[in-house]
Amino acid sequence: MALLGFFNELSALGQHEPQEVAVTRLNELSRSVNATRTLRPDFALQTQEPIKSWRFGGLTFETYLKSPDTKDNARVLLSAINRSPLRRDLAAAQEDDALLEYRFDGSRAEAVGLADLHDGLTFSFDHPPWQTTRLRVLRSSLAEDEDGVVGEVDSEIDVRNATRPADVTAHRPWIDRAGKPGFEDYAAFDANRSDRLANLVFLDNALGQLEALRPEHPRWTAIFARLDELQEALVEWDPAQTPAPTWRSKVTGEGETRRKLCNFIDKDGVTRCFDEHARFTPGMGRVYFRVDAGNRRLVIAHIGDKL
Repeated sequence: MALLGFFNELSALGQHEPQEVAVTRLNELSRSVNATRTLRPDFALQTQEPIKSWRFGGLTFETYLKSPDTKDNARVLLSAINRSPLRRDLAAAQEDDALLEYRFDGSRAEAVGLADLHDGLTFSFDHPPWQTTRLRVLRSSLAEDEDGVVGEVDSEIDVRNATRPADVTAHRPWIDRAGKPGFEDYAAFDANRSDRLANLVFLDNALGQLEALRPEHPRWTAIFARLDELQEALVEWDPAQTPAPTWRSKVTGEGETRRKLCNFIDKDGVTRCFDEHARFTPGMGRVYFRVDAGNRRLVIAHIGDKL
């Protein structure tokens, strides 16, 4: 599966922007796209409108392509554009979840939604408020709460974003693995986990749960997608700067009355509480763990149904 990027239409320039500003930002977009393709030749960029119809700040893409100073950058963008854009994928997802919607600062964000659905990233023009490697957006959807009741849920999520080549470099751990096949079975996981999931340690209980799960089960892919995200968060975490990693999905602890359900014997024989957990579907799947800040790792105790 290719690595997918989505041009963030909300970052588009107004029609009154000076032409030189449009050229500068198109050039930076091209350099970011080229940096991504250098790391992942299978990278493809999605756009809401055909690139040849782009008009930013009074500058047409045709003019940008024909100018001797910018034609090489324009060709980078043209070569990266996916000829079969995925515009309808968000609409298709909304057929299963009529409430599914993504908003950034109150505006509907189609590219951001597609990046979330496809585990991709957005590419934005280099100006505020887009100069960040993570876009905090509001996702509305149908979901199951802690009591098993299905209803409308609003949640804030982070979506990867790039405005300049340095942002692409910041996403390197994820770019190296995104869109690549998961473990085909437990034996492949066991043989490769020390490399791919180097910051995750598994108690025997969790390993037994994975070994008992059939690879064709829908949870298999969902679990390893979540484990990859936890690994990514650990790689980017600096315990000296923040007390906890920046999680890629919802992570919470159990309430006081339920914490007693989360006690497991740790690697050193000491019983500890592993109440922090990430979620996966189908069902109310959970990955229970504790953060070992001293060794910059997670110790995972339970992978299965909610305790």
